[in-house]
Amino acid sequence: MSPEQCAADPHDIDVRSDVYALGVLLYELLAGRLPYDVRHKPMHECTRVIQEEQPTRLSTADHTLRGDVETIVFKALEKDRDRRYQSAIELAQDIRRYLAGEAIVARPPSITYQLRVFARRNRALFVGAAAVFAVLVAGIIVSTALYVRAEHAHTQAAVERDRAQAMNEFFKDMLQTVDPTADFGRPGGRGVTDLTAADMLQAAARTIEQRFGDDPDLEAEVRGALGAAFVDIGENELAEVHYARALGLCRRIWGDDHEQTLEMKMGYGQATRQIPYLREAYEGLRRLYGAHHRQTLVAAERLARRLTWEDQLDEAESVLTAALNMEPSPDQATERERAELFGTLAFAKIRQGDLAAFEANARKEYEIVMRVHDPDSLAAAGAHLRLAYALLIRGQHPEAVAEAREVMPRYRRHLGTGHPGTVFMATIVAEVFIGAGEFDEAEQVLRESIEAQRRRLGLAAEDHPYTLRAMADLVQVHAASGKRSEAGRYAEKCLRGALRVGDDADALNSASWAAVKSPGWEPHLYELALKAAEKACELSRSSSNLNTLGLAQYRAGRYEDALRTLRRVDARVIQASGSRLAWDVAFLAMSLFQLGRVDEAHDELNALQEIVAEGPWQGLTESNDFLQEAEALIQGAPAHGRPGERQVLPRDPNASTPPPQAVPGEETP
Repeated sequence: MSPEQCAADPHDIDVRSDVYALGVLLYELLAGRLPYDVRHKPMHECTRVIQEEQPTRLSTADHTLRGDVETIVFKALEKDRDRRYQSAIELAQDIRRYLAGEAIVARPPSITYQLRVFARRNRALFVGAAAVFAVLVAGIIVSTALYVRAEHAHTQAAVERDRAQAMNEFFKDMLQTVDPTADFGRPGGRGVTDLTAADMLQAAARTIEQRFGDDPDLEAEVRGALGAAFVDIGENELAEVHYARALGLCRRIWGDDHEQTLEMKMGYGQATRQIPYLREAYEGLRRLYGAHHRQTLVAAERLARRLTWEDQLDEAESVLTAALNMEPSPDQATERERAELFGTLAFAKIRQGDLAAFEANARKEYEIVMRVHDPDSLAAAGAHLRLAYALLIRGQHPEAVAEAREVMPRYRRHLGTGHPGTVFMATIVAEVFIGAGEFDEAEQVLRESIEAQRRRLGLAAEDHPYTLRAMADLVQVHAASGKRSEAGRYAEKCLRGALRVGDDADALNSASWAAVKSPGWEPHLYELALKAAEKACELSRSSSNLNTLGLAQYRAGRYEDALRTLRRVDARVIQASGSRLAWDVAFLAMSLFQLGRVDEAHDELNALQEIVAEGPWQGLTESNDFLQEAEALIQGAPAHGRPGERQVLPRDPNASTPPPQAVPGEETP
């Protein structure tokens, strides 16, 4: 039985379970015994052994089996189905390569992979000998990987043995942080049950320079692996330290264009969110391997995602288009990268306001992910969420909610409740629930997200961008539920927090949008929203930020400014996607009406009614809300004649009319 068969979930069983069975047969043929000793053990103990313990190494039965033979067998016996041979044909091909004296495709698990598995699976607390055993297995695997490398380079055998020994000692010392009888490296003298994966990694990291100072290439490899592990558990500042040191070592040893150096540039750029490093890594790997090599695709996705966050959407789309200009690959690892690229392209398209293109790319991502990923993986969770958003846009609310409900349990199971990725995804899931009218579920998800932030960050959580975004969504929940006073308090708290932080454009934009999308707040709240929107545009002049600015100017009674801003962003969106944003058109129509240009207002209202009635806008709550507001304001006034009585929104009677404001950073036309 394979590990997934022991788990007794029929959805997890596929052809890779048969590959595992072939691996068991091959092991028994070579070693004369089964991979696990399960004789005279009860059934529950047998299944535990198969799911948790590693098979005895073949080389202990016959040392001539060390190397490629052992690697082939252990790849077939991988507990993680995605790391096994994906078919019997792949296994047969590698056996034939070995018999013909050719290089095999299978490779032992790398140090980076082992540390990532360690970081992801051991985010919960470790206790006693069970944890020691688990990580000792990881140390043995790393040791074997280094010895296999030594077998292929006889002249380096002694050096590789020394490196393996050093790595084993490194792992063993890291384990002492969870040994109940030892105190080595335990932060603040805390007990075993108080430790986290980050504590353990930091304790090990303190000894790196002392251990590997005489072996800079091994130090660079270990620091790069630690950097990747820290990124995976959301500790980017700790990752930055190790990537910076590793990058410096790689540059000194191999120069700027070596594969190892480029990998460290990519890791450093990801940890620090610096686009130049990500761009250099992508361009270097593309020169080295070509546009469609798996490593190039990884670098392309990371660069494009960061560019999209920074609203450099033209470059992001260019990178993604070049990477996706390829046929589907028979290699599943490459297909997984293609899926991520489609997901990132969907993200870029929705930032442009192109909802039709967002939906198309989200569906492409979903199709690939369902074909090549474990249904319970994080990649599958992200694909479910983007599909949920696409269904929401289409007005298929029950289906959207069903997909969104798949997401949070997986993120919590894989990453834990306090991981930044889990906290961020909670806000997106909540927005799907809000759009579908499931306000109770949205509120529960948001409150759990805010509480997780507070447990992780303490007082600093109140001004964290993810907390502010969750609060902005709570404004919408309370407003839609009729709790206006509570919604107003959250709106003001969120706006003041975003302005206090002042350097996160997304937090400022989210806080402003939560306030300006609804009419009827106190004037001072709209003035705060206007300040937040202006600050967001100073930081990033994206269409999304300009759109929110136009709405904020309208709500604050600055109709001329709103008209200029909204016309500018309307033209930009049409150029990018060939369509118009429903809320831009709604507020253009209302601004024109407030300025007495009733005929033009009627024309824009007619255009808005057509936009909302067709295409991807009909399922979005905001579209219908804004349409109803515009109709209530404009339809009572006759067109093509003298303007009717203007229905000007309430303003602060003590405020003087401000002078027209240009969009920050642009000349007034």
